[in-house]
Amino acid sequence: MTVHSVPVLGGAGVSPEVPVLGAGVTLGAPPLPVLDLSGDPTIGTGSVTIALTNGPLSAPFVAAIDLVTGYYAFPGPFVGPFLLGPPPPPPFLFGVLSASGTFSLPISLAGLPPTLAHVPFHLQAVAFDVSRGAWRLSNGETVILRP
Repeated sequence: MTVHSVPVLGGAGVSPEVPVLGAGVTLGAPPLPVLDLSGDPTIGTGSVTIALTNGPLSAPFVAAIDLVTGYYAFPGPFVGPFLLGPPPPPPFLFGVLSASGTFSLPISLAGLPPTLAHVPFHLQAVAFDVSRGAWRLSNGETVILRP
């Protein structure tokens, strides 16, 4: 799910390009990456495409998968909440976003054991924003494989 909002600042005259800090909110900061899952999650015949968009241009990224969800902050140079764990699960996918800040990978579900059916797998990605020296966390996504 992607959520958009518009700040309302009566009489402040602040342009969206200028970061404004206040009470834990940063206006004008770059958006977080968006993780999206699509495809046919049927074990044996289907495939799922993992797409990461809206990330920093040509940035390294890491994606993780977990069986549990969470919502917590982790010390360090991270922007956004961790939605997997805690603790953070080990990564399963490494890569570099394109010059336009995107990545896409289809994953075949052929050969997976039927015991994985109906198990919710939770995913989240993080991309490194070199200009800010911070890792930007994506939204979380869930896929449940079908038999």
